[in-house]
Amino acid sequence: MAKKSSTRSGRQKSQDDSVAPDVTDAETLSAEGTGEMGGDTIVVGDDTLGEDAVASEPEAGDRLTVEPGDTTTADAGGEDPAQTEIVDTEPVTETPEQDADTATPGPDAQAPAPIPAPVVEQRGPGVGMLLIGGVVAAALGYGAAIFGFSNEVDTSATDTALAEAMAAIDAQQSTISALEADVAALAAVEPPVIPEVDLSGVEASIAGVASDVAGVGTSLEALNGRIVTLEERPIFTGEVAADTAALSEAVEAIEARIAEEQTAAAEAVAAAEAARAEAAAEAEAAANAAQAAIAEAEAQAATEAEAVQAQAALSRIQVAVASGAPFADALAEYPGDVPAVLAEAAETGVPTLEELQTSYPDAARVALPIALRDTAGDSAADRVGAFLLGQVGGRSIEPREGSDPDAILSRAGAAVAAGDLPTALSEIAALSEQSEGAQGAMQDWVAQAETRVAADAALAELSATQDN
Repeated sequence: MAKKSSTRSGRQKSQDDSVAPDVTDAETLSAEGTGEMGGDTIVVGDDTLGEDAVASEPEAGDRLTVEPGDTTTADAGGEDPAQTEIVDTEPVTETPEQDADTATPGPDAQAPAPIPAPVVEQRGPGVGMLLIGGVVAAALGYGAAIFGFSNEVDTSATDTALAEAMAAIDAQQSTISALEADVAALAAVEPPVIPEVDLSGVEASIAGVASDVAGVGTSLEALNGRIVTLEERPIFTGEVAADTAALSEAVEAIEARIAEEQTAAAEAVAAAEAARAEAAAEAEAAANAAQAAIAEAEAQAATEAEAVQAQAALSRIQVAVASGAPFADALAEYPGDVPAVLAEAAETGVPTLEELQTSYPDAARVALPIALRDTAGDSAADRVGAFLLGQVGGRSIEPREGSDPDAILSRAGAAVAAGDLPTALSEIAALSEQSEGAQGAMQDWVAQAETRVAADAALAELSATQDN
């Protein structure tokens, strides 16, 4: 009997390479009892070895004879079409059965024939692989015709938004320049000079009153002296009582006048003191008003300067967020409170709308087969259809109605292309309710989109606060 061992390597190819002439000689198809399987050629003949085959060594080009049932079929699963089969033949000598105890080697016993050189047979591609290749090609053509592919991204919305942001920045820069000029003008204004109150007239009046009082005192002393003199001077009249009464009246008149003068002097001094106090109060009030005006001007200048600084920092943050650049330095210059989402993204920047529009098709293409598999029906047709669509990798690029994964992703893609990230996130959330696997596939893109939406909302809040 003949023994056969086969060695196969690589995957099947669509075409056979040419075979050497010596192999071609070994691939002669026998007219009797031959069969063709997947392009392999096997020579089938009588399995009885003649004496010549036993006694002589086969040549390298001799035809290999095997049993009709001893065939090798091509493996259609993952084998290289360029399979080579090395067939080794080992001559076998059949001898009549003998008793083990009486069997003795005869003089004509022959030594085993040497092993012949291996014969290499070339195999072609199997029919099974050709059929599978045709099915895959048909599915690819069907998917391309139904769904189509498009990686174009509409960046007009981003360009328009960036142009508007640059125009707003120019306008804000003009406002900032005007505010800076106003602050410089305020800084150049001299503080109001507290008016000096002229009290020289009051002081002169007081000095005059004091002089008058001193003169009255002198007059009183002189009068007292005169009275004393009069009292001491002896009066020689005929009527002493009448003279004394007249003198007493004169003294009383003098004392009354002195009292009036003292009262007038005291009133003058009091009036002068009141005028002086009033003037001092007015001067103090004027000084206080001037100080208050200075403090108010300084506070207003500080507020305007802080507003200018905040507006400049906010403008830098807006430009950085629009371009996706880091903005930690600009955020540090902003004097007010900053939302947490901006503080967290300051070092790395915020994903831009254009980046999200570019990366969405890849994320959707990965999530669609998973969602189709998770939402496929129990029938074999549904599962086969979901498998073929997943293998083709096609998806709808135009928005369409429906609750299936492809329709949901098509509407989300349209929202992303239009720059409406909140709507896209809402659609993807509905898909996540149907398939947890699709949710995991879209997780990174969803996180970036949520960061972008939160950053835009935070910037709008800061702008409204700055305007107020």
